[in-house]
Formats: sequence, C-alpha cells, structure tokens
Amino acid sequence: TLNLNGGTFNAPAGAPFGNAGTVNLTAQALVLDGGDGGLGGGAYNIGAGAGLDLAAGSYGIGSLTGGGVFGISGGTANLNNASFTGTGVLGGGSLNIFGAASFATLAQTGGVLTGSGGDLAVASYQLNNPSGTGTIGGAFNNLSLTSPGDLTIRNSNLSAAGNLALDTTTGRLWIDGSSVSGGNVSLGGAWLLLSSSGTAASQVNANGNLSVNTALLELNGATGAAKLGALGTMTINATTVDVLAGAASASIDPTTLTLIATGNLTLAGGSAANASATLLGGAVDVSAGNVSLTGGSGANAYAGISATSGNLTLNAGGNLSLASAAGTAPAGAVLTAAGSVQVAALTCAGCIELASDPLLSPTVTDVGAWGGSGVNFAVRTPTASDPSVAQAIVMAASNGTGTSNVSNEPQGSDTNGGDDASDNRNKKLPTCK
Repeated sequence: TLNLNGGTFNAPAGAPFGNAGTVNLTAQALVLDGGDGGLGGGAYNIGAGAGLDLAAGSYGIGSLTGGGVFGISGGTANLNNASFTGTGVLGGGSLNIFGAASFATLAQTGGVLTGSGGDLAVASYQLNNPSGTGTIGGAFNNLSLTSPGDLTIRNSNLSAAGNLALDTTTGRLWIDGSSVSGGNVSLGGAWLLLSSSGTAASQVNANGNLSVNTALLELNGATGAAKLGALGTMTINATTVDVLAGAASASIDPTTLTLIATGNLTLAGGSAANASATLLGGAVDVSAGNVSLTGGSGANAYAGISATSGNLTLNAGGNLSLASAAGTAPAGAVLTAAGSVQVAALTCAGCIELASDPLLSPTVTDVGAWGGSGVNFAVRTPTASDPSVAQAIVMAASNGTGTSNVSNEPQGSDTNGGDDASDNRNKKLPTCK
C-alpha cells in the first residue's frame, strides 16, 4: 500500500509504476508516464482534493474509487471495476472498460472511450470534442450515458450486448454517420437527430426493443441513409416527428411500431432514385396531430407507412395529406397493410382506396391506401357545411361504394343520444370517382 498525502508526485520520467496493491491519494497529484511494466491490476483510491493523471504508457487498474479527479491525458487505462464519485477527465489516450464501472461525471475532450465487454454507467457524461478528436465506440455489455447537454456520436461503431441507454435530457443527441446497437435500446433528449455530416449511414438498431422519448425526432437522409430499427417493439413518444429522405433514404423499421406524436408527423420522399421515407412494421399504430406524406422527385422515392404482416391504424387529430411531389415522374405517398388500414382524421386529402398493393410495383407512383383486409377512412368534420364533408368516405372492398360505418357529422350533433359514428351507420355513400 502506498499512501500519498500532499504535494505533487512525479514518477521518474518514463519509469514504470507498477501497482499490484493499493495506492491511496488523499491530497496528492500523482502523474505517471511510464506505464506499469505489466505489474498493474491494483487499486487506486483518489480522495477529494487529490488527482491521478496517466500521461503516457499503459496501466491495468483493478479498482478505482474516491471523489477526486482521475485523468487520462495521453496514457491508456484498462479499467476493470470502478465506483468513482469524483470526476473522470479523458483528454487523450484511451479508457477501456473491461468490468463494471460507474462515474458520477466523465468529461471527454479527446481520446477514445472504448467498451471491451464491460459495463459503463455515467450519470453526467460530457463529450466536448469540437476538433472531432474525442470518440466513443467499442463493444460494451451494458452502457448508460446521461449527458447534461448535447451529445454527438460521430463516425463510430458503438454497441452493447445488453442494454444501451443514451439520454441528453435538454440537449441534442446526434447520431452522425455512426452505427449504434444494443439488446434493448433507450434514446432520450430534447432533439434526437439521425443525420450524417458525410455519406456514411446513421443508424440505431435494437436486437430487442427500442424506445424513444424526445421533443423532436428527425431522421434526415440528406447525404447518408438514416434508420431506426428493432427486432422487437419500438415505442416512440415525441412532439414532432420528421422522416426526410433527402438524397439517400430515411426509415423507421421495427417488428412492431407504436408512434405517438402530439404535434406533426411528416414523411417526405427524396430527390434521388429509391430515396424513400418510410414507417414500417409488422403491425403499426400511429397517432399524431397533422400527418403529411409527400412523395419525392426521385424515381421510387415514395413516402409510406406500411404494416407488413398485420394492421395499420393511423389517427390524426388534425389533417391527413397524401400527395406526390411536383415533377415529370413523381413518386407516390401510400398507406398499406397486409391486414386492414384504419384511418381517422379531421380532413383527408388523397384518401382513396387503391385496387392493388402499390409496393408490388417496381416504382411506387400511387397516392392512396391499400389493405389486404380492406381500407377504412373516417373523416371528422368541424361543421356540416365544411367542404371536407365531401371527404367523409369509407372504403372497403367494394371499390368506394361501401356502406358507411363512421361519422362524418359535426361533433356534438348527435341525433341518437349516442356516439357520432352511429348516426351515419349504414348510410350509402356516393361512388368515389
């Protein structure tokens, strides 16, 4: 055991400092630059007011505790276990996590934070790398990072075999040209952005479930594909959701999708061939304010929401718009389901039933909806004289001449003392042209 109680201790330049026992720093600054000579694996206890800086060389650390400052300015720390209530500072070199490590604060201005099969939890992770020299990557077992501000994962492969949680509280979480994956994945913050500053894809994939809680979810494929995927259930709670294909593509693609946006949902196809903007899932349930799907100018650059093996339910508290972009060969905007398509909206533009599945076409140019078990559009109109009454159409397998089973009357004008829908039930609607 080595106890250091005051001043600054510098080991002889380049000399190994092996610790297979315990080093206690109570009010001492210890600077090491010669590695541990293969005699590491010991414990470091850094008290409040004390500090340890690994300036160069490689060090095995079996245990890190205390409330002081643990710094890596140029060395390499292979960390097995840590329960550190002080501040970690990674300015250069690398910090490799092999065991179970937790930090109250970890500030990274450079260097590399790498998972080597271990667990890492940081209550306040501060990644400040304006020069782009600080990176995080590797394979963790479990990873949980909470940032008090913006956090950018750039040009990296970051994974966790178990749970992966990234939360920027009131800041922006930017997945920039990176691949982020985990067993179950949780993403949070004021703004979740998947967009590449280069051409690499920006993607997050969960082998299990994926949850998103944010004010703004933006997938932007301006220069590289953007994708959220999950083999299990994806649950998205947001204010605004934008899925913008740009010159690449943008997609949300889990096995089962539940998306709730208290504001607007926008899907826009892109300018290049196959630059589609899509929400996909075996079964899809979407609730939003205003919903807009607009096909792009590129061939097959369509906007679509599709349930590939079950039903699609879309509830728009405001207006729903399905439209193709201007151009000589614009791509379409479609709602499709292997089962049924159920749509409710205040007004509905482009809401017609298609005769066949538009996704079976080599290029999607249609505007409308198709369901293997039928399509149902329920349009709620604010007043009986509103022109949108004409859009109150129920589409079933009868090619637009089906029997109404929804309401198209003004809210609050019940004639039967019951729900709005029942007043118009079984009324024949005009054939759709």
